[in-house]
Amino acid sequence: MDVKEGSEVRLTLVGNQVVVEPVEGSVADGAFRRAFAAVLRRHRQGFRLLADYDRGTWRPSRQ
Repeated sequence: MDVKEGSEVRLTLVGNQVVVEPVEGSVADGAFRRAFAAVLRRHRQGFRLLADYDRGTWRPSRQ
C-alpha cells in the first residue's frame, strides 16, 4: 500500500472488517463501498468458508 508513518489513511468499517486505504489516489468512498459490497454479495459463501477456516471451525463437506 506504500503507507508510511505519518501517511494519511482512511479507515472504513465494512461488516466486521476494517478497511485501511491511503487517502491520496484512493477511489471515492461511495464507489469503493458499492464495489466491495458487490464482491461480498457475489462471493458470500466463499468468504464464510474462509472465515470458518480462520476460526478453526471449518469442516469438509461429506459428499
